[in-house]
Amino acid sequence: MCASAEALLEWRLLNAATRRLPQELREAGVPGVQISIVVGDRPVRTWAWGDSRRGTPMRADTRWRLGSLGKPLSAMTALCVHARGVLPLDADLSPHLPGLCPRGITPRLLLCHASGLRPGLSPHTAAAGVTLEASLSGECGAEFVPRFESPPAAATSYSAAGYALLQLAIERATGRAFAEVVQEHVLGPLGLGGASFGDAARTAPDVACEHGPEGEPLPVCFTPWLASSGLVATTAHVAEVFREVWRCAEGRRGVLSAACAGLMLTPQPEELKNAGFTCGLCLFEGRDARVLSHGGHRPGLRAMGMLIPGARLAVVMAGNSQHAGPILKRWCGLAHELGLARGRGLPAPAG
Repeated sequence: MCASAEALLEWRLLNAATRRLPQELREAGVPGVQISIVVGDRPVRTWAWGDSRRGTPMRADTRWRLGSLGKPLSAMTALCVHARGVLPLDADLSPHLPGLCPRGITPRLLLCHASGLRPGLSPHTAAAGVTLEASLSGECGAEFVPRFESPPAAATSYSAAGYALLQLAIERATGRAFAEVVQEHVLGPLGLGGASFGDAARTAPDVACEHGPEGEPLPVCFTPWLASSGLVATTAHVAEVFREVWRCAEGRRGVLSAACAGLMLTPQPEELKNAGFTCGLCLFEGRDARVLSHGGHRPGLRAMGMLIPGARLAVVMAGNSQHAGPILKRWCGLAHELGLARGRGLPAPAG
């Protein structure tokens, strides 16, 4: 895509957001949103609207507790550790996770949700302090104990516990806290100051407050499953990570090799027919590999990131109310349509 086409695509997306979204969000009772767009090598553009918390305007640098939208960053970290030979992608994890993983479970299978784990989300508690090992042993509830219910590589089923197990395996293989490993391999090299995994950032005053169905502020929750849902960052931080994926896949020097970046852009494991995930991302509606995405849902938060490699486009958005979900999804549909049209070199539909 030429520079002028990239500029036009960026303008159309931002124009659609500023013209259409404020009234819809206001009518739905959504306190605030933040949307970041990156096209090609152009700077990330961020649009912020409303309030991050009562009396505090939403800003382009407002951070969020982004829930599962942190999984692509965790996947990128796992691929960096793999590339250094510390925890190979197809290594048997049972020696690292005795009593938690049966033989034959590998990082690749956990990253693409093909390990046979039962479906499930991350635990969130009212107070910090529950350890990862304790949560996997049942301290947060029996429903959060990992259970393998089907053979590995037989099918895909979304399970947050897979990323929690991967976090523990990375910590044991490297001898370091997961947040430190992400900082060394991903956040630091990409210059993403302010983005982090961990409890300390979750209570910072510049982090957007989640709101309940009636607009009431919700208390901060904590999770020991950092690789699954512990990211605190701006939408622009995640957009930069998505850009890094396609840049590395193009063979440009970066955090990942072209081969590792390709694992984030192609369905995995390769031998599984109709796989719905890559290493770290989801195929659009479970089947379209031209568009990759990941969401971040938690009480009072709706977030989504979308990557269209053929258009060299990434869009990341977050709203601090559950009512933001349908509105952001509709706007994301427009971005999807415009991005695919530009990726094919076709005239863009009216935006």
